[in-house]
Order: sequence, then structure tokens, then C-alpha cells
Amino acid sequence: MGTQNLRLEWLDPKTLKPNPYNWRQHPAGQKKILDAVMSEVGNAGAALFNEQTGRLLDGHLRRERAIEKGEKEIPVLVGSWSEADEKKILATLDPIAAMAEQADALYRELLEGMETESEDLRSWADGLLEELGSVGSDDGSQKDSNPNPPLLQSASLDDLAPTDEERAFFEGRHIVVQCSGGKDSTGSLMWAKRHFPDHPMSIWYVDLGADWPGFLPHMFELADFAGLDLTVLRPDIGVIEMLYREGKWPHWRSPWCQSKCLFAVFNERLKAEFVPDSVVVIRGGRVSERSGMNKGKNVRETRFQPVPDMKKWAFFNPLYFADKESGERILAETGAPLWSGYTYGLQRTACRICPGQNRPAYAAIRANFPHVWDELLHLERKFGATAWQGHDGDGIEYSFTEMADRGQQKFEEGGYAKK
Repeated sequence: MGTQNLRLEWLDPKTLKPNPYNWRQHPAGQKKILDAVMSEVGNAGAALFNEQTGRLLDGHLRRERAIEKGEKEIPVLVGSWSEADEKKILATLDPIAAMAEQADALYRELLEGMETESEDLRSWADGLLEELGSVGSDDGSQKDSNPNPPLLQSASLDDLAPTDEERAFFEGRHIVVQCSGGKDSTGSLMWAKRHFPDHPMSIWYVDLGADWPGFLPHMFELADFAGLDLTVLRPDIGVIEMLYREGKWPHWRSPWCQSKCLFAVFNERLKAEFVPDSVVVIRGGRVSERSGMNKGKNVRETRFQPVPDMKKWAFFNPLYFADKESGERILAETGAPLWSGYTYGLQRTACRICPGQNRPAYAAIRANFPHVWDELLHLERKFGATAWQGHDGDGIEYSFTEMADRGQQKFEEGGYAKK
């Protein structure tokens, strides 16, 4: 029937004649998604061409986009069928594929783990996740719970003690604390020291090349306080250089600063030093932060949290079900050193150029860190306005000056001005 002659060729898209019986329509949204995928992964498929009739059977949109972009060749599967068989293929190719039943839990995991720098592609995936709704699975691979679970208020270390099941999992494993130096990750470090004092333990910190002045000394002081050695990891390319290479700011829907800098160097080092069942990584994330970004969806009932591309590795968030005051209470309870930036009105230990600061933090930068403020304004002139925590984190982009102006009153009320 000709299938034995099916072959792959690279052909000029202008030579591929569209099929007059092509019944598929391609809306603008589909074109955006196809462009986004191909810009990130390249060709991951081929058009289908019938050399007997000289017409396309599949890949009309790929042909169209390639011609518009001036591409000289695209991958094409070439076969030979009669006109009658051609019509069968056209009528059944997509509908047969659509008959496959969807494993919602597996597809949800695939969508959640998909890393992309395209806002169009991320929005499309988020829309599909919203359509899927809440799902559960008997094997425990996905456990969704109340999107607004009750949080432990101002929890102490004892309030957050490991369960018997968690303690059994930790047994015999090296603990790596992925520490950013913030309140939550420091609280998580203190949690590990309190509840697993005899375990082999390490502190890893990723320096992305845009630390706040004096921050690295704070990290060494924190490690000394915990009685542990500090391992400082650095990506080959820091975030400021990456910003110039990318030509755009990172955004919470596509945080390339995390995927290409932070997580890339951390995960690479983890894989180089350990095998999955010999280690557990402790981090400082909380469910209230995650559900806020994801509109309350995909909240898991366990403090073990999945990480894309690291499915075999264990990541544990001790403060996951605690409120933000819990980290502060643990710092006070243990006497752990507090980063000085908090006393000057900063809210996060993220890179100084992070566009995800809130409004009072930008007022603090303008007032207390003038050199950093000048740097932000310089980068804004180059790459445009990008601050996205404008009105209650609604994702709208604002200028840094507008953010600082809107946060000035709360900054002053907090008494953060340097004396």
C-alpha cells in the first residue's frame, strides 16, 4: 500500500501543495502555541506528503508558518497513496488520535512539569490545567487537597516536627539544605538541625551573580551558626548576563532565571554528588506562596514536593503548611542570624534585580540602596517596565518608579528608613 516507501526528506515548503480537502482550521492561538514550541524545541514532527497526488495530507500550518518565516526546508514524511486512500487519511488522521482516552493525572503531571519561557505556551498549559480541575490517584502520585488548607499559625519547631513516616524516609539519607538565606529557608535549616542533629548535612547556596551588598558574608555567618560548611554554587552565566542574552526580564510564568541559572546549577551538582535514594533536599517553600501563584490549584497533602526533571529525587519543605510568621518565630526561637536587608524594608532575598519584589520593597530599594536603584532604572531603560506585583500580584507590569511610589507609605509606616 505504499507504507514501505515512507521516507523522511527536507523539502522547500513552497513546493508542497495544500490539499483542497484539508478540513482543519488553524486559529491565531494555535499558531502562537506552535511558534512557541518550535522556538524552544525546534522540529519535533514532520508534515505528511502524498507524492502520487502532489498534495499535503498533514502539516498545513507548519508549511504556512515556514513560508512566512522564510524557511527554505522543513521535514516531510513522503509516501505514495491513491486519491481514494488520501481522502481516508485526511478524514481519519486527527479523529483517530482524538479517540485515545486521556489519563488526567498523568497529563496534569506532564503539564505541571513542562518548563517553558513562552508566556503563550505557559498560559495555554495553565488553561488546560484549569479545565482538568482537581484529580486524585490511588497510587499517590498526585494528591490534590483543599485549595485553601488550614495553615499552622506562627508555628514553632516542635509544632512542625516530622511524622513517623517522614522520619523513616529520612533515615540513612544525607540532608542537603537548599538555602537562600531568607526567613523560610533559614527556618527550614533550623528545622533540620533540631530534628535530625546526627544526620550528615550540607548547606548549598546558589549565587546568581546579583546578590545584595553584604549578602554572601551573611550566608557564611549562618553556616557557622548552624555548625556546617557552606557550599556556594555559581552558574556559568549569571542572571544579569543572562538578561542581556535573553533580551527580556524573567516573569513568574516563565522564570528563566530559575530554570537556566538557579535550578540548573543546583540539580547538576546534586546529580554529580548523590544518587536519588541517598539524599533528601530541604527547601523553604510554603503552600500559601504556591497556591497564590497557581490560583489555589494542585495543592498536595504532603510536605514532599515534586520537582520537574527530578522525579526520582526527594524534595521536602518543612514549613509547607505553616504561615509566613512561622519562619520569623523559628528565627527568634533559635537565635539564628537575620539578614540585614529585612530591617531596611526588603521582603525577599532574591537577586537585587528581581522584578518580583512588592511595592514597599521597591520604596526600600529607592531609599536605602541607591546604587541598586540606579542599576534597576538603567536596566529598565534597556529592557522596559516589568515589575509584575503591582496590585496584589495581579501580573500587570509596572515601572519600578510607579511601584516605589505606590509602596512609599507602607515603607514609611514600617520605619525602615536608614538612620
